[in-house]
Amino acid sequence: GLSLDTATGTVSGTPGQETGRMEYLVTAFGPGGSTTGILDLEVLHPARFAYAAGADDTIGIYTIDAFDGGLRFHGLHHHEAPDAAAEQIAVHPNGRFLYVPNLGKVQSNSTVTAYSVHAGKGSLGLVGHAVIGEGPHRLAIHPNGRTLYGVSYSDHTIHVYSVNQITGALTVKQVIGTNTGPERLSVDPLGRFLYVAHRPSADIAAFSIEADGSLTADIGGFNYYAFIPSDVEVDHAGTFAYFTFEVTDALVSYSIHPVSGELGGIKETPTTGKPAALRIHPKKRYAYVACSDTNTLDVFTLDPVHGGASLLETHATGLTPTAVEFDPSGRQLYVLSEDSNEVRSFAADQKTGLLTPLDTVRTRTEAVHFGFQRGEKPAQPREEFLYVVNSDSDDVAGFSIDASSGLLTSSGSSLTGQNPADVAVDPLGRYIWVANVADSSISIFKITPGTGELVPSGLPYQLGVDPGGLSVDPAGDYLYVSLPEDDEIVGLRILANGDLTEVDRTSFGDGPTSVSIDPTGQFLCVSNLGSVPHTVSAIRVLKGEFLATTPEAAAPGHPGRLSFAPDGMHAYVALAGSKLIVPYSIDADTGALTIQVAGSIAVDTAPSAVSLTPDGRFAFAAVPGNVNQNGYVAAFAIDESNGKLSAAGTFIDGMSPVDLEVGPTSRYLYVANGQGDDLTVFTIDADSGSLTVLSNTPAGLKPEALILAIKVD
Repeated sequence: GLSLDTATGTVSGTPGQETGRMEYLVTAFGPGGSTTGILDLEVLHPARFAYAAGADDTIGIYTIDAFDGGLRFHGLHHHEAPDAAAEQIAVHPNGRFLYVPNLGKVQSNSTVTAYSVHAGKGSLGLVGHAVIGEGPHRLAIHPNGRTLYGVSYSDHTIHVYSVNQITGALTVKQVIGTNTGPERLSVDPLGRFLYVAHRPSADIAAFSIEADGSLTADIGGFNYYAFIPSDVEVDHAGTFAYFTFEVTDALVSYSIHPVSGELGGIKETPTTGKPAALRIHPKKRYAYVACSDTNTLDVFTLDPVHGGASLLETHATGLTPTAVEFDPSGRQLYVLSEDSNEVRSFAADQKTGLLTPLDTVRTRTEAVHFGFQRGEKPAQPREEFLYVVNSDSDDVAGFSIDASSGLLTSSGSSLTGQNPADVAVDPLGRYIWVANVADSSISIFKITPGTGELVPSGLPYQLGVDPGGLSVDPAGDYLYVSLPEDDEIVGLRILANGDLTEVDRTSFGDGPTSVSIDPTGQFLCVSNLGSVPHTVSAIRVLKGEFLATTPEAAAPGHPGRLSFAPDGMHAYVALAGSKLIVPYSIDADTGALTIQVAGSIAVDTAPSAVSLTPDGRFAFAAVPGNVNQNGYVAAFAIDESNGKLSAAGTFIDGMSPVDLEVGPTSRYLYVANGQGDDLTVFTIDADSGSLTVLSNTPAGLKPEALILAIKVD
């Protein structure tokens, strides 16, 4: 699919398949003679989704921006392991399967969970579980994808699994003993040898890999006695193995004998702190070491002839970095820091190995490891359908959205209960739920794939008291509802047909109304309007249950629904009573909200809703106006360093805009106009955030709330 322009030397086109790295000899001729150079090409499937394993039995899902490598929250999977605590993400080379070792219980065997990966959605489907020894565990996959290796720290074993190439299922083919406390392992890129680092016995073991993936007996290694190896990696050429050592704070290289796999030729280089994780560039001679005590990342250049390393630079990370991973191309590097609950991304210079810091994104509180899935094309989230509830016509109207133009096409309307006021959509695109505040019910509709048409799914769910707001967890497994009259919130399990069953309820706040879940799926944020002063607060949720609460934060003046920054570190709310848009910081551990008064900004009349662009650069507020004003949409620029807002213009079109949402491409803004009975679509200028009217579409009688259903191409 690629071509070389013989006049200019430009390589262009779209590659049609993965191709291994090859060097091409290119000769250019001209009036002065000729010159020759090497063109080094490799075609790789891009990274589509990233997964963060959490010790709270969850797997966070992110999409990866094709251009800058940035992470965007995409969903959550509640881990389906029979034993506690996910420990690692290991993705099959074909990108179709994902494997998670589970910590398990003391003095008992545990399991490795196999998942299939939905190529389009990135969601996970359970394949099954395979037995492994007593944990903790680590996994490594053979480059050909046919064999998986797992070490068990507490019973000192290595399990060898055959991988079903069609289903991804694992079958134990070999179990062998190794030295005390195997903790990390690495398969050389040529698939010849396996190297294992042991913590209690402070040694390194080497194994030869047979043609069927099984292991021979230990072919020799090194014992360091008091010096503890913390990680191991083999370089991309398979010529050197690199180990990090905690006690000596060192990166150590060994030459690999090409036939026997034995290690020799020791070279040692100091690190700047206690090394916890090591990664070598997948294509180049650079190594990256995370140091857990200094919260830093060391960058080393590697000697391709003699081994050894030279320190190039050091970067700050979050607190206690525990995992370092590259995307498959080697262009971006990501560092997960366990104690600050974040992933920092860096751009990796392909010539020098040096890093440029990019974004930081939140993880769940107990995230411990990170991995990437590849696909035939980059993940490109886009808006697929729009739904708006109309309180005077007691219905929900649906629209399909043209991917290229943002224009709306009606897919019809469906009757709801009385006075619908809020709507929530399943992140997997299967259902929507509508809160009906006059008959104490939730209407349930199934979304027709392809068209977006809504089909009623069973009878409405009866609450017994009028609902306030709705929010679905990022996994699409639980729906949370506020009950203002009873000062309660309810957690509901979403069943196979979209129906609901109660899991938990708790007293919360005074008059809880709007509810929204933060992007990590950990914290339910609630606006409380039952007493003055009004407040916002958060409560930790897990699988429909309510856990620890946080102190209420001031929200003076009728707060609406909270909207979240794409990094998960700030939330924004419209305060109608005080005519302000206000940011709040979100505590990474507890979810506690802290008002950022200095970052707030005033509008002319009472605002009702806020929405942010997925790139985090702009925010927009619906300002309904009053009897003398039609209202408007206000645009704000966001200071990415502190979340502070600054005015970027006001834009008038529909009468009394009441709710709005930015599409995942950051190109379009969709606005529901409460008095105009219609929807306005704006295009968003990428540089300034200014808005231009694209279309107006009838919606229904008195629109109250809208929501977008998202698809990933």
